[in-house]
Amino acid sequence: MRGMRSGILSMAVMLAAGGASAQGVPSAPIDLAVTYDALHTNHITAQNFWMQGGAVELGARAYRGLGIAARVGGLHAGTNSTTGEPLSLVTAVFGPRYTIETRSHRYAIFGEGLAGISNGFHSLFSEGSGPVGSVNAGTTSSSNALAVDVGGGLDVQLNRRFAVRAFRASYLRTQFPNTTTNVQNSFSLSAGVVVRFGR
Repeated sequence: MRGMRSGILSMAVMLAAGGASAQGVPSAPIDLAVTYDALHTNHITAQNFWMQGGAVELGARAYRGLGIAARVGGLHAGTNSTTGEPLSLVTAVFGPRYTIETRSHRYAIFGEGLAGISNGFHSLFSEGSGPVGSVNAGTTSSSNALAVDVGGGLDVQLNRRFAVRAFRASYLRTQFPNTTTNVQNSFSLSAGVVVRFGR
């Protein structure tokens, strides 16, 4: 778990460093976004609930509309199942992004496919043969999982430097142990502000 959190922290530092140095790279447009996130998920099969939090995201265009994006987000829910346990998630993903802008550059639509790691903590994750919370289940308070995030969104430019992230919608798949499918299929919605560099 310590290595997992170190990796997530490293990616967060990279995002911050990239945003801080973006003004020195005028030839490559770079967007730094800060968003509010809401996630509809099922930590345990057939038990759906909402999580809330935020994310920091860095996107850079390399060739025409093709570029890369990196995202670090944190989410929390007070209770997530019949056991009444809370759940906190920190997810770090990166991958390719494609952006299409209108001629006026006011609207930018993007799609992306990101992959990385997710750390769940302050909750119950199964290590045994029974359902989470049962007497036959060994449990742990934290777990790491592969994360795949596929989605897209719309940015509306306010001026040369700032834009509004009108929305971002994505499908997030994680693989935390829960003694059933060990798969969580989640739907994420987010909105926020974007600071643009190198334009």
